[in-house]
Amino acid sequence: MNRYAFLRWLRAGAAGAVTGEEGAGRVERRARFPITLLVGGLGPGGGAGTVRHDVAVHGPGDVIGLDPAQIIRRVPEADAVAVDTAVFAHVELDDPDLPWRYTPFRERTTPDGAGVSLRREETLTPWLALVVVERRPGVSLDYRSGDPLPVLTIGGDASPDEELPKSDELHAWAHVQVVGDLPSDRDGLISLLDTRPDRTLARLVCPRLLAIATPYLACLVPVFTAGRQAGLGEAVTAGPDERAWKPGDASVRLPVYASWSFSTGLEGDFEALVRRLRRVRLDQLTDPAGAPLPVGRRPLDAANPGFGVPDRAPGTTVKLLGALRLEGDDPLEPPADTGLAGAVEAAVDVGDAVAPPLYGRWHAAARVPRAGGAWPVWLATLNRSPGLRVAAGLGTGVVQERQEEFMAAAWEQVGEILRANQLLRQAQLAVGASTELHRRHLAPLEPVATLQVVGPALPRLRSAGDPLRTLWGEIDGTCLPLVALTGCWRRLLRPRGPLIRRVERWAAGRLDGRAYDPSAPVVRVAGGDRLPPPPAPQPAGLVDAAEVRDAGLDPAVAALDDVAGVIVAVETVTSRAGPGPTCNPAAVDDLADTARDAVAPAVTIPRRARAQLRLPAGLWDPPDRIDPIMVAPEIDAPMYAELAALGQDWLLPGLEQVPPDSVSAVASNQAFVEAFLIGMNHEMCRELLWRGYPTDQRGTVFRHFWDARGAAAPPPGDIVRIHTWPGGSALGTHPARVGTAADRFVLLLRGELLRRFPRATILLVRGTLQGGTPQPGPVDASARPPIFAGRLEPDVTFLGFDVPADEVRGDEPPTAARPGWYVVFQEQPTEPRFGVSAEPGQPGGGGRYASWADLGATDLATSGGTAAGRPVGHLDLLATTTPAFLAKAPQGATIPPWDGRSETLAAVFLRRPFRLYLHGSDLLPPVAAP
Repeated sequence: MNRYAFLRWLRAGAAGAVTGEEGAGRVERRARFPITLLVGGLGPGGGAGTVRHDVAVHGPGDVIGLDPAQIIRRVPEADAVAVDTAVFAHVELDDPDLPWRYTPFRERTTPDGAGVSLRREETLTPWLALVVVERRPGVSLDYRSGDPLPVLTIGGDASPDEELPKSDELHAWAHVQVVGDLPSDRDGLISLLDTRPDRTLARLVCPRLLAIATPYLACLVPVFTAGRQAGLGEAVTAGPDERAWKPGDASVRLPVYASWSFSTGLEGDFEALVRRLRRVRLDQLTDPAGAPLPVGRRPLDAANPGFGVPDRAPGTTVKLLGALRLEGDDPLEPPADTGLAGAVEAAVDVGDAVAPPLYGRWHAAARVPRAGGAWPVWLATLNRSPGLRVAAGLGTGVVQERQEEFMAAAWEQVGEILRANQLLRQAQLAVGASTELHRRHLAPLEPVATLQVVGPALPRLRSAGDPLRTLWGEIDGTCLPLVALTGCWRRLLRPRGPLIRRVERWAAGRLDGRAYDPSAPVVRVAGGDRLPPPPAPQPAGLVDAAEVRDAGLDPAVAALDDVAGVIVAVETVTSRAGPGPTCNPAAVDDLADTARDAVAPAVTIPRRARAQLRLPAGLWDPPDRIDPIMVAPEIDAPMYAELAALGQDWLLPGLEQVPPDSVSAVASNQAFVEAFLIGMNHEMCRELLWRGYPTDQRGTVFRHFWDARGAAAPPPGDIVRIHTWPGGSALGTHPARVGTAADRFVLLLRGELLRRFPRATILLVRGTLQGGTPQPGPVDASARPPIFAGRLEPDVTFLGFDVPADEVRGDEPPTAARPGWYVVFQEQPTEPRFGVSAEPGQPGGGGRYASWADLGATDLATSGGTAAGRPVGHLDLLATTTPAFLAKAPQGATIPPWDGRSETLAAVFLRRPFRLYLHGSDLLPPVAAP
């Protein structure tokens, strides 16, 4: 739990320089303090000089409103019901100095008289206060047009002395809270206030002990008359230390800066309600005559099943469980009548006849009747067991009852799917029409013509041998010239073109009657056939070595063998025809086949259509890429409430037998949950098909049974998608959360505890074995919070934990390996509350309390007397502080004294969170003897 430190009051900024003292004489309505300014040009010779001036700060008479953002927390919450009567109402403000910012004087400095127990020295009265008034005749909150603020009026049948706290004790009910330890020095405190505003706040407390079953109105009002006059729109004429209400006032009108309502419940705080709970073992409940009560199971009459199932012996029953069951009950236990399961199976295993449905048929892709082979294990278990078929039938009934709502939710999810399916159907039409054109016009072409027709697409088609290259790049590295695949070449060699007609006339009689093939030259070139280049002409003026010698040149030149060698080499190169270029032959037929297949409509159109869609991964990936999308909507509302609406006994048979103010334990029945959800999905898929929804009847629309929205990591549901269930898996073994136990521990609570304290924490803590006795472990990160929760009217709450029920009970006797788990009930530890227990105080040895936590409401004096055996009304500090009371006050170096100062009263009345441990073996039946 967080550590808290409290400050008596806090002032910041200019208000900290106010000098007038409360109760020490005349104080101005607006507090003033002197300042000294250093101004250039005022001194002798134009030098700097000083100016003294009195500065006034705003006082309570200048306030006519409060920023709502300053209120960061109200206790009790607005419109809360069944509020704990042991809690003092309070409000938390964001700026820690706000309650004292406009107080027109400074703290008291006059020492208190000797022996005075309630000290006023170094206290400071705030300028606003929280009051809690009962909604009764004589109390009203009204707002009239033109008024600055709503007005709280107390008079007539209501007495201001009873409805308002003592105005001279308001300094004791405002303090500053600091989360964590206070710094040890002044500079550290200033740094904390300046740099860590998240650790500080101001709190105003109303010290009213509340009556049971009573409506109240909480209001923020001014403390001083000047503030009251300003808030009422009147002229501010009152003195600064004059209070807005005084003892003996017959009526009071107060402007209200903020207000909210709440009402209290019956007697009992958190501790009292927890201690009131009785530990109950549901297997041991009996009626007044001592006969066991049927909780957790009920008989299902199976004597006359109907629908072709032969009648059974009179009195034949089947055990029917609910979504919650007693730990130890087997949800898959076969009926005592061994022939009943086979008879039920035969009734649904029929052909073309009206018969009971085979639940889960489409999800399991099962045939009816069986055509060889066996049904999946889970499907056979569900449809052979009368009790589980009842669960599936309940799910079917829920869908039939709410089909319009479910279909409306389904259509909201399918808008984009319908548009996508329209595009895919258009793509299917395009494939059909284009495939015929491809077959008639492109498929008959010979390879060269095919490559020429597909030529413009070659730079975009992938190579069959290297997906990182295109066909254009592959051809570029072969003997086939790319120019032969261009449009101009195709036009040049078109069959009826002028060039080909001239060639055909020339070839007449020379080709033995064969037609000239325009593609033949392309095929030859692609294969590597090349004509050699013409001989290179000998350059003019070139001479050989003999001519050099015959010319009688200088012998020295003629002796240059290297020059002669160069001339001879040149002569040799230029007089010889060079060889043709080398290249890689092109497989024209293979290239044409690859290109033809790549541009087939069955390939290109689906690719284009799917590129226009943005489908989530795994949504739809059929073998035919343009099949219409078959999806199922997902409705994630928890369905346990729908089952409970049919009857709370379907959740836990015999629930009405659970006694009030009790705590017990059961186990979740995963087999029942799966059967119920199969029935819902079976019927919903039939409804989707009937309504023309794009589905294949195998989708899992409903996966959520329990309400897991409050869990730290909500699972995707309570079951995995039904069509993924392995054929050999048993019913009840398909939770969505990996590793989840099928028989999870479920705490059953009947009473007012969680309705009165909805933020209470209930956890499972693993026990430890110490000296052979189990003890609770620490409440740390290893504690298990609930993974689902639910509520049944009027007062039943259940909480499910991801721990097997058998493990929660532990071994008997406990062992170190299986010591069991503890159920922990505790108040919300992160939100400080202030108040006093409604129970009488419990002094220890010597008549003194061991700590202020033992203080009881009966030790306090109040303005309202007593009601229902306990004091009510506003706490009177002066009347409470008697010698008898101080004789019972706890003492110790770390115990705050009872001195009437706000920071010590905050520590006195701070409610420590209550915590209670229950071992699982106290709630679950023992292990059955073998």
